[in-house]
Amino acid sequence: MKSKYTRCGFLKLSTLPSYFWFFLFAASIFLLTLTNLRPGMVDLVPETPRVEIGDNQKGYLIKTKGCKIPELPITNKHLESYFEFKYEGAHCNKDRPPLVASNLTSLFVLKASFGSYNISQRSSLRCCYEELMRKEPKEGQSDRQYQFRNVCNEFDDSIVVEEEFVHVKCTYNHKTIYEDFFAFVPMKTNIPRDFNREKLNVLIIGIDGISRINFHRQMKKSAGTLKNLGFQEFLGYNKIADNTYPNLIAVLTGDDEKTILETCRRSERYYDNCSFIWDNFKNNKYVTSFSEDSAWMGIFNYQKYGFKKQPTDYMWGFFDRISEDLLGNSKDMNVIQCIGAREGYKMILQYIKDFVHKMNHWKLPYFFFSWSSSLSHDYVNKPRIGDQVYSDLFQGMYDRGFFENTVVIVMSDHGIRFGSFRETYQGRIEERLPFLFVRLPLEFRERYPSATSNLRTNLRRLTTPFDLHETLEDLSFPENLKDDFLENGLRKSRSKYGLSLFGKIPSTRTCEDAGITDHWCTCLDSKPIDITEEVRNVTNFTIDYLNGLLKGYAQCAKLHLKTIRNAQLLSHAEETLKSKGHVKDFLVSFETDPGGGSFEATVRKSEGKKMELVGTVSRLNLYGKQSACITDFHLKLYCYCKTVWS
Repeated sequence: MKSKYTRCGFLKLSTLPSYFWFFLFAASIFLLTLTNLRPGMVDLVPETPRVEIGDNQKGYLIKTKGCKIPELPITNKHLESYFEFKYEGAHCNKDRPPLVASNLTSLFVLKASFGSYNISQRSSLRCCYEELMRKEPKEGQSDRQYQFRNVCNEFDDSIVVEEEFVHVKCTYNHKTIYEDFFAFVPMKTNIPRDFNREKLNVLIIGIDGISRINFHRQMKKSAGTLKNLGFQEFLGYNKIADNTYPNLIAVLTGDDEKTILETCRRSERYYDNCSFIWDNFKNNKYVTSFSEDSAWMGIFNYQKYGFKKQPTDYMWGFFDRISEDLLGNSKDMNVIQCIGAREGYKMILQYIKDFVHKMNHWKLPYFFFSWSSSLSHDYVNKPRIGDQVYSDLFQGMYDRGFFENTVVIVMSDHGIRFGSFRETYQGRIEERLPFLFVRLPLEFRERYPSATSNLRTNLRRLTTPFDLHETLEDLSFPENLKDDFLENGLRKSRSKYGLSLFGKIPSTRTCEDAGITDHWCTCLDSKPIDITEEVRNVTNFTIDYLNGLLKGYAQCAKLHLKTIRNAQLLSHAEETLKSKGHVKDFLVSFETDPGGGSFEATVRKSEGKKMELVGTVSRLNLYGKQSACITDFHLKLYCYCKTVWS
């Protein structure tokens, strides 16, 4: 086919003289050199080409001796109906714009909004701000205690703010017409000022409830931006438990939920005695920060007590919790989408930018863990509305040089856990495979070539939240990353199952090796089977198990089998069964009465016909207020209150 240049009368490339190609080559080398000298642009290109699927791996994301994970389509005609976009977006503050805004240092009045608040006389408008402060909870109180400083600082057009969190009030003709909350990042006197630029910052940006495939499906621009900026994508990142809490506890502590309960929380309501990864960085004179939106259902707050003492130097989640309580609006399902006139997910992203900007300005090394649920927690299609915002965040931070000297991790905890799509085969697999992207700065790649090479190999290995914790451990103690330390096998994992992504994860690794029960394992083949008497027995065994959990709760109704929706037989690779003998693993999906609960469970049947539950029982539909009569967040999945709240 002729090129458009030939058709339009331009010379064919083959007719150009040889000296033209010489000068073109020389000019290209010169321009490339100039490009590599531009600050902030030198490490745009990844150190290695993008991972491609080899012929021996076609049809699989992971195909090793220990694990085979199928490659599933982003979309096809069978999936289209699940992803028809119907979400309208939030209507914050009944669509009235904010009257006051902020930048890195100040508050200022938005005169363009006067009409929306019927302000005709500027002299009659009075605005002031008061400091919002966290109070340490007393024994038995949840971590949501606060107070306002009894001083309201008045301002006309603008005012410089030195406090961290503030509450703004505006009156017009002596009547309150506007309230708002704002967060700043002031320099704190109680944190170490270590200006050692040898230290690599660690920035983790988490988005709740998005599978790897759904990230590409709903947030195409963001995925493309990450690829263009040199992020590496892990294709076999498999969750280890049901919901956010146990998967992130594994990342932040290296332990599972049971271990946490048996050790640092054995006799404590609070998490102060637990060791978190940010403690490592704090001990190494990093500034630490932890932020989350929708904090009422946050990692340490939902049906829990949180912390007594603030665990990190900066903690935005407290601000989110109080401001949502006082000014939250536009609630949709579980999420309060707005604080005043602003969407929550945009506010936390603005805080990320502000924090990183300030740390770079002050040249302070930092560890920042941020988690956002308000955009993505409840609807499989809702993340799409934030795609451009996240893409702009990533690109903007890169353009400003904020990714230099910084390891950046963008991740989720699991895919969507309930709804019609989740009840499909693909929905089940996606739910177990969240996304994980990692970007290593040029400085890291030059300093630690073996760690960099190993991480690339591990993109196509079975990996878990335990592994991510070990990786963060290495970043807090960089001596672990030296070539001789890695190559000689001197690096030892501190968690039971975790292997650092900077080390060599063996191709023989199985779900059992990685601490993933068969219920959550995506390495197992499955085939549908008929609803036989054996399947009914397995299902009834599961319901008996659930009733056993609820036995001490008289307010919960006894569950009965309504219908078995489908059953699968899971098959293992031969090497994963050496310690188990002959077993059959059944994956059953069923509904119960009363309440119409939809559940999924994996039950193992051994040679002696003994049955045991593998992992936990998944809830596939929302329980809403059906479980309002109990507070145990584990049992809320299963309890149907005899008196259901309306």
